[in-house]
Amino acid sequence: MSFNFNFRFAEDEKDIGKIIKFLEARPFNYPNYLNWVCRVKEELLVGYKQGIFAVSDDGVLVGDLIFQPHKDFPGNFLELKNLRIHEKIQGRYFGVFMLKQAEVEARGNYQGIVCDVRSDNLSVAGLLKFMGYQELFRAPIYGKNAEDIVFGKSFKINRGIFVPVKKKILERSF
Repeated sequence: MSFNFNFRFAEDEKDIGKIIKFLEARPFNYPNYLNWVCRVKEELLVGYKQGIFAVSDDGVLVGDLIFQPHKDFPGNFLELKNLRIHEKIQGRYFGVFMLKQAEVEARGNYQGIVCDVRSDNLSVAGLLKFMGYQELFRAPIYGKNAEDIVFGKSFKINRGIFVPVKKKILERSF
C-alpha cells in the first residue's frame, strides 16, 4: 500500500462504488447489514447521504465516513452513519481527519452531531471521546443482544438539545 493518501468527498458513481465495496467487506455482524449497504448506495447517489473517503495513490480505499441529516431531526442534527478505517492503517488519525471534515460541513447548518457505536468497540468510542463527543446514553438499538452507545457533540452551549433525540431513539429500541 502506498504511503501517499488523498481524502475527498464521494462525488460520482465510481467513488460511491469504491465505498460500497469497502463497506461490503466489513459487515461487523450488524443485522440486515447488506440491505443497509444497498440503501447507502442509493442515498449517496441521490445526495441524501454524503461520504468522505481516503484512498492511496495506487487506488486502494483505506477509510470512509458516511453521514446524513438526522432522519427525525433533519434541521437540527447531522448523523454519522459509518466510520471505517482499513485495519493496516488504524491509529494514524485518518478517522480524526474525516470526523473533523464532517464537523466543518455541519457547523452553521446544524446544532450538533449524533452517532452511535457498539459498546464493545472501544477504539471508536475512545476516538469519539477524544474528539469531544459526549456519551448521551446506552441502549440496544440494533437488537437485544448488543448494547450501543449514543454520542453527541453540540455546537451550541445548550446541553438540553439532545433530549428529544434520546427520547426518539429509546422509543424505537424497545
